[in-house]
Amino acid sequence: MFDDMFPSPSLQSQHQLLHLHPHLLPVPPPDRNPMMPCSTLVRRVKKAFMASVASGQQEVLPPIFTNQATGVGQKEAEKIKASRTPLERQTLPLLRTPPFPTAPAVPTPPQTINCGQFRSRLPRLKKTASLSIAAAVEGSKGAEGGEDESEREEAGEAEPKAKELPELAKLPPLPCPEQALLQAFRLLSVDDWEKKIEGLTSIRSLSQHHAELLLPRLHDLCLAVTEEVKNLRSMVSRTAIVTLAHLYAHLGRGMDAEVEGTTRALLQKAGEASGFIRDDVELALGYMVVNVTPSRSMNALINTGVRHRNTAARKSTAQHLGRLAEVMGSSHLLSGKNKLTERFIHAISCLAVDCALEVRTHAHNTLAFLASHPNLIKMVERFVPQRDHITIKDIINKGQCRNLN
Repeated sequence: MFDDMFPSPSLQSQHQLLHLHPHLLPVPPPDRNPMMPCSTLVRRVKKAFMASVASGQQEVLPPIFTNQATGVGQKEAEKIKASRTPLERQTLPLLRTPPFPTAPAVPTPPQTINCGQFRSRLPRLKKTASLSIAAAVEGSKGAEGGEDESEREEAGEAEPKAKELPELAKLPPLPCPEQALLQAFRLLSVDDWEKKIEGLTSIRSLSQHHAELLLPRLHDLCLAVTEEVKNLRSMVSRTAIVTLAHLYAHLGRGMDAEVEGTTRALLQKAGEASGFIRDDVELALGYMVVNVTPSRSMNALINTGVRHRNTAARKSTAQHLGRLAEVMGSSHLLSGKNKLTERFIHAISCLAVDCALEVRTHAHNTLAFLASHPNLIKMVERFVPQRDHITIKDIINKGQCRNLN
């Protein structure tokens, strides 16, 4: 009975019972958990209570059980407590059952951000023409283009590597080209990057439809565009690079005087970490090799790229020198006129023994392309340094075997 009446009494109940029986000395609680009642104290309290009941000093009254956590039995306990006399209230304290055990709180998992619903608060950029990938153009070519291609095929004229270049975006003509050119210069001089892109887009449209209008101010125009190629904002830099590609494609040999300065700026950007910028540089250099005078483009590549400190710039130089060899043809390139052959053989041999594998690969492919020419070995012995003769000849022999197979 007493086990039911005293289910693990709390510390407050112990003090009340000790107040009724002061002769009982409290036993100190355990050291590890001072809030836990001692079992010895409980046994002494029970023993004293039983002795007092047996002697008639105490009257056993039914205990009142309440639950503070849920509030169950609170009103009944107040009624019973009010009906008791003051002596009965002192005789038997109000027993309180411990609250129901509750499960430990489970920590809620951290909220994850749904990437699909994320929307940037930055202002959206204006849609401009594609930079690295050509915009969609007409699926069927005009009758004039088809006739030109058929005439070239009948004449046996090959257009190497020109077909591999992606087509540039077609832009509509501007209503007032003279005013548009002046406005383009003004937009390129401001600090707003959106205005710069607008000015570069106008220059691209003028190069397509009004190329003769750009020739008198071509030097100033190329300086302004080259300055934007070095822009730290990638969007402006990419637009300027593709603008140079448009100038190469539509002005052709008119860009001969500006090819070295523009090529230097493009090769400088070839070492960028962004793959989009590198693709745009390859696009612009490809149009430069195909449309500009071959000797001018070769001199620009050799002067600015062969001894460049950046591996990516040397790789791009070797790649486009190989493209230039295919455009010019081995017979014209190895003719030995105007020091053209000397410069090309010396440059490609330096790239063939470069420390970077990717640079050597493009140079080896170029030598393999020229290996079918009978005078190549003589040109190597004449223009290549003595220390590299054996290496270059081995590369040429391997290229000849590859061509035979």
